[in-house]
Amino acid sequence: MRFNQFGKRAFAASVLGISACAGPQLLDLDGDGLDDAWEEEGGIVDPLLVDTDGDGWTDGEEVYGFADPADDSDHPYIGEWPRGPRPADLESNGAAVGDIAEDFALQDQFDESVKLWSFYGQVVLIENAAPW
Repeated sequence: MRFNQFGKRAFAASVLGISACAGPQLLDLDGDGLDDAWEEEGGIVDPLLVDTDGDGWTDGEEVYGFADPADDSDHPYIGEWPRGPRPADLESNGAAVGDIAEDFALQDQFDESVKLWSFYGQVVLIENAAPW
């Protein structure tokens, strides 16, 4: 099991042994799990830095965890729920059943901040209670 700089479990592609692409061995000079050519073509991450945004997560962990490796406030979710990719053009359209609600963040049972839209494509049950 791998832990990040905060002592939390890191569930990422590097833990699972997933490489950036299947096929021949690719060049990965910084050892972040991403092919250098892919990093250069995308222009999002620096192919010579393991952690482009300096947040303690490798660029590979962030890419495979559906997080932005250039944003130090965005990192792979390490709670118990899977996270998948979501469309870049996702927009709220209301609050009725079947609508796309506004994105918001709450703390989960692991004290991890969770954004609603991180669970795009999945059924989400939100239990709301107030201590009185």
